[in-house]
Amino acid sequence: MTARKSFHLPESRVHYPPQRDFRTKHIRVDLAIDFERKSIDGSCTLDLEPMRRDLGRIVLDAGELDVGTVEVDGRPAEFECDNANLSVTVEPAAGVRKLKVGYRASPKEGLYFSSPDREHPEKEVQAWTHSEPESAHFWFPCHDHPSDKASSETVITVPKGFRVISNGKLISVEDRGDRSTYHWREDVPHSTYLTSFVAGKFGEITQESDGVLLRYNFPESKRRDVLRYFGETPKIIKVLGDLTGMKYPYEKYDQTTVQDFIAGGEENINATTLTLNYYPEPGSEEDFQPTYANTFNNNVSLVAHEAAHQWFGDLVTCADWCHAWINEAFATYLQSLYTEKTKGVDYMRWEMRTREGEYFEEDERQYRRAIVERNYVWPHDIFDHTTYRKGAAMLHELRYIMGDDAFFAGIAEFLRAYAKGCADTDDFRKTLERTSGLPLEEFIDQAFMKPGYPEFNVDYGWDEKAGTATLRVKQKQDTSDGTPIFKLPCEVVFYADGKRRGFRVLLDSAEQTLVFSLGSKPTVVEFDPERWLLKKVRFDKSLELLINQLEQSQDSYSRSEAAIALGKLVSDKAVSALKAAAMKEQFWDVRSCALRALGDIGTEQALEALIQAGLPENRRVRRGLAKALGSFTNERARNVLLELLERDESPYVRCEAALSLAKAWPEGALHHLKAAMEIHTPNETLAEACLESMGKLADPEARRLSTRASATGNPTGVETGR
Repeated sequence: MTARKSFHLPESRVHYPPQRDFRTKHIRVDLAIDFERKSIDGSCTLDLEPMRRDLGRIVLDAGELDVGTVEVDGRPAEFECDNANLSVTVEPAAGVRKLKVGYRASPKEGLYFSSPDREHPEKEVQAWTHSEPESAHFWFPCHDHPSDKASSETVITVPKGFRVISNGKLISVEDRGDRSTYHWREDVPHSTYLTSFVAGKFGEITQESDGVLLRYNFPESKRRDVLRYFGETPKIIKVLGDLTGMKYPYEKYDQTTVQDFIAGGEENINATTLTLNYYPEPGSEEDFQPTYANTFNNNVSLVAHEAAHQWFGDLVTCADWCHAWINEAFATYLQSLYTEKTKGVDYMRWEMRTREGEYFEEDERQYRRAIVERNYVWPHDIFDHTTYRKGAAMLHELRYIMGDDAFFAGIAEFLRAYAKGCADTDDFRKTLERTSGLPLEEFIDQAFMKPGYPEFNVDYGWDEKAGTATLRVKQKQDTSDGTPIFKLPCEVVFYADGKRRGFRVLLDSAEQTLVFSLGSKPTVVEFDPERWLLKKVRFDKSLELLINQLEQSQDSYSRSEAAIALGKLVSDKAVSALKAAAMKEQFWDVRSCALRALGDIGTEQALEALIQAGLPENRRVRRGLAKALGSFTNERARNVLLELLERDESPYVRCEAALSLAKAWPEGALHHLKAAMEIHTPNETLAEACLESMGKLADPEARRLSTRASATGNPTGVETGR
């Protein structure tokens, strides 16, 4: 493994919340939008409450705003403005001060414009904001930090025929000549980065959930696919309310898709903005994903994630960006809890395992850091897989430690205690300790304040005479970078005499020996089979133990792990067990792992087992088959791959077939890949996979095709194909 780079760059510095001499009570933004010039012109009025009576200067963040006038309580005021700050001289006085700033701007960030061009004539004229973490001050002056919360109004003037979607309640729409002015008001205090608007020509479909108005705003070209994208929202809102112990806290929820959005979604308070790339087309819903390589993200997970932010991130917001996990880890974990409620615990564990793979890749190939980290260059740096994926995994561990009743009661109390306000990691810990009575400081310290994760080596032994099983557990992680020896509970499971026996043990040493009295030799030995812990494990088991685990374990995650491990053993018995699992297993991921393991074995007998297993009905299992067949170079495997590439109903099975075909048949795949590139799939995912496949071919024509397909003006998925 290559050495990790440091998360801390030469430009990094320790960040603490900035000085603030006032509290913002209310913000009103009045803007006219000039789509041609990509500019704004108007004013921002802020109601500010000084924190001390002698305050003689108010300093606001104002990124490259061309400020023309400033008034304080209705009177002109002296001011200075540079590219970063607006400083206003005020007479010291008690009570709330009303500061009105007149300005123009052509924002480089925070507010974005799109319009047709030569390469993309299909684009529509739109403007939309995206202010997280600190870009709001590029389109209105403010104290641009999450700790300052205020109610807001947006009064936006656009050409007639355009709509404006913003936060809160639509107060009025006034038409004057060829212009329309939309007035929105949000009374729930919120951080500046959550204030937003979208302007453009949008269709609208509405639904309702528990008395909450749900509005989906979209370009008319997407109307047929809108409910495929957003149709699960009513259930999401209801389930999240049940999970958090608090009903959806606003009167409406807008979701608007815009072109060229720079993220998957942004959780502006009750007015989320989302990318166009998550619209499933007819026939793609079952296993939809926005790109072929992104196997676990889809429209439902995105909608659930952004909806979860309405509780965590919007209603309760991190007090400083170093605690951004309160926003992002909670939204990520609630997204998985929604999966657990609607698709079952097996699916949820697969989803979490797959997403945590992104964190492991970041940790191994880039840097390792603690979740709570103050030393960075820009706040954007904190929005990584450590915050999202590891943070969610730590919440999952906390649930295991506390138990469901105490964990969910603590979450509900945390929301109630800090609703409409901000909180940090200590606030969270103290709330859970208060509601549960459990001491949690040690766990929170190792989970959120220290880097890394445990890396276990586990050895198993059986003493026939004593009737005892022994596990020797070592924590092998490198502790030189501050990664600790972890203290965690863990379940060890044995299957003996036809029964499952679980033991909850405490792992708290670099090396420890655990002895279990069983009476009879176990057929299955498992270490954290329900996968509560974020960890890496090396646990070498015999062929017999692995086959038993695949056939007998009650936990799908454990069965999948057994299948993967059997793929490393070239054995007739392993092939037989994997074939049986591929044909009989109920959970799709175990079947997929069994098929891929047969591909890893790669023998003629393994190929025969793959062929005999037949064509799986489940699309995700067929992906496993397509991947497995890439390990074989003979004509039988090639014919199945061609069938999948040319005729499968799933675009993503076709993608996997394209990749395997290039791997198994590099001298003959190009012709078939060229033909497949012409097949339309959502976001042109198949064309993207074909380009990826061509990149692996030592063929000059493949390189020419890749260069031409990557030119500006081609579909985005193709344009960014790796």
